Amino acid sequence: MMIDYLLCADWSKEHRGRAAFVADVRNRDVRRVTVSPLTFENALACARELAKRGNVLLSFDVPLGLPISFFSAVRNVQGWEGASSFTSFLPLAARTPTFFVSVTDANRWSLKQPFFTVPSGAGGKTAFEQASAQVGVQLRRRIDVKVGGNSMFITAGIPGSVGSGAINAWIGLANVLPRIRDFKVWPFEGTLPQLFAAGQIVIAENYPRAIYAAAFSDIPTAHRSRMKLSKTRTETRRDAIEYLLRRPWIANNRVTIPETDGALADENQFDALVTAAGLLRLLLEDEPLSSPIFEDPIAEGGILGTGTINLDLPEIDFASVRGIRSDRPLAAHHEPRAAEPTPYAMPGLSYRCPIPGCSKVFTGSRGGWDGHVGASRIHPNWKPHITDHRDRLKAFRTDYPNFFE
Repeated sequence: MMIDYLLCADWSKEHRGRAAFVADVRNRDVRRVTVSPLTFENALACARELAKRGNVLLSFDVPLGLPISFFSAVRNVQGWEGASSFTSFLPLAARTPTFFVSVTDANRWSLKQPFFTVPSGAGGKTAFEQASAQVGVQLRRRIDVKVGGNSMFITAGIPGSVGSGAINAWIGLANVLPRIRDFKVWPFEGTLPQLFAAGQIVIAENYPRAIYAAAFSDIPTAHRSRMKLSKTRTETRRDAIEYLLRRPWIANNRVTIPETDGALADENQFDALVTAAGLLRLLLEDEPLSSPIFEDPIAEGGILGTGTINLDLPEIDFASVRGIRSDRPLAAHHEPRAAEPTPYAMPGLSYRCPIPGCSKVFTGSRGGWDGHVGASRIHPNWKPHITDHRDRLKAFRTDYPNFFE
């Protein structure tokens, strides 16, 4: 399989909430794509321009797929019996007037009107889950359940709802699927090697929180956790981009990211940039793009970025990773400002453990730190190759000298 360009779109219902970056695999750089307005059709047109020079993997951070129970149920609906996969079902659904109309009353939920807004008050989401359960349908895919994600059908009413963006992308995709076309949709129409052997453009779904780990983590793939990042604050985005530019993989692979100003100013550009960079790392270092355990070519689809993390590990926050020091040289072509020492002392003579993902706080003194740090079972993701108690203490002192100040 040869992928020459990774075109990554951060998506939402409104045009102003979208952005795209492209990673040029051969030239090893990541740049912003300026398309106005950024519609599904224009993103595909951009992919076609890139395809004149090589193979393009075009990915969107919206769900491309359906819960298997939902897909099984809709195949019993008159007019939808012929659906053999998500991609054959989508044009059928788009011809149903109510399918993309969001409801607010759980009593109105149905297979032909599955999108909904969660009403305010207790039990709003539960009411829709109960309504769907009555027809044997769960509202989340296996991967959504695994990572604690929301249903793709939720359009508004709770944080992290993706339904509105999904509706927009699905309508765009449904319009072009029945035509003679120059693209394929992964994994419904084949594996990535098979699809690129047959054509130059493949559309897929990506998962930014998985790809954050690919972009920011120095930990081996088997020990990486999903990562969340509060990207709404400019200061956090600035820290994250500077931290990204300091990663050893950037220097080792001679990757350049010349356009970061937009990502500093806008969280959608930030997500698109980091997604393109993270996927580029996976290709350059020959790491898996996805987890085959959660790939379903019939209904649920697959998600780029899931191959770089251990989904059995708890999610960690970028804020905790930010304290990791690296003794590897910075990329020579970047000069971000030096990282400031991370303070671990807390008010009231308390000290938090600086190891990423750890919530331990030592109260009154640092007493007991050695027993806490030296036990590899407590921090399985930190220095997993070091198992000796004394060696782990030495590594801790080297990585986190500010803890003892």
